[in-house]
Amino acid sequence: MNKIKQFLFSKQKDSKYKIYKILGIKFKFKNFIRLTEIDLKNKIDEQVDEKIIKIMPQNVLNLVAIHLAEHCNLNCQMCDNFSPVAEKEFADIDILKKDLTRLFELTNGKINEISLTGGEAALHPQLNDVLTMVRTIFTNVNIVLHSNGIIIPSMKEVFWKTCADNNIELVLTKYPINIDLKKIEDMAEKYNVKLTYFNGTETVKTSYHIPFDLEGRQDSCKNFINCFHANNCVYLRNGRMYTCSPAANLRHFNKYFNKNLPDCPENSINIFEVKNMQEIMNFLAKPIPLCQYCYISKRKFDIPWAVSKKDINEWVEA
Repeated sequence: MNKIKQFLFSKQKDSKYKIYKILGIKFKFKNFIRLTEIDLKNKIDEQVDEKIIKIMPQNVLNLVAIHLAEHCNLNCQMCDNFSPVAEKEFADIDILKKDLTRLFELTNGKINEISLTGGEAALHPQLNDVLTMVRTIFTNVNIVLHSNGIIIPSMKEVFWKTCADNNIELVLTKYPINIDLKKIEDMAEKYNVKLTYFNGTETVKTSYHIPFDLEGRQDSCKNFINCFHANNCVYLRNGRMYTCSPAANLRHFNKYFNKNLPDCPENSINIFEVKNMQEIMNFLAKPIPLCQYCYISKRKFDIPWAVSKKDINEWVEA
């Protein structure tokens, strides 16, 4: 009983910090900071809510990401989709149509957003057909096409008309490279296509290092509740749904670097074998085998952006 009480709530103090532990989660506050009971409650609530939401099945899928192309024409270092080391591969439009039709049946069309991404999604040779097909199935969902913008200035008029006719939002990530953004903005305005910037108009993309532990020595549960991908960055590929982008695209890393991280069925759920959407939601809110191979505590952000050298150290802890 004492151990259970300590897990639910405990507090201790050292020379520098007051440490509160709630549901196994530690919160540290410097001793010189005076906290009222309300201040403490607000700070803890904010952090506990962020953790708990990871393991709470969603009521409605906030976002479903779909790769239209596995490879990319930019190849950012440390890409969490492993596009720099992926072979040239495009989504099969017939399989995609089958998957989305099934997803519509399960959700009754209630998804907040479908994100068409990659790799570089705009490289798909049947892009206009894909955009029309997705909108035909999901008539009332926000559909966004993500792009690095490199080939967008050269896109033909039919692309812009397809985006306009199907209410497709074009979302650009602003990289520190030479792209005629003014031309893209003018074309979007001309054809009445909604254009936004993923990281804001003033922010230039940086890199982040989310390394693997190749030995698989990490705590899956702890990793899951502390991961910004988990139960948030949901991917759909070939009839299976994944709780994060690394799991959905792990095959590229394994093949290129000749590794054997668990790219197994247990990392995903088959949307054609479930009875209802609740089964999928429950699955997405739980750790998967790959979780023990993610080095969450070693993640680093705001690294200057660069093109990948295809060095394994971009994806592992050196």
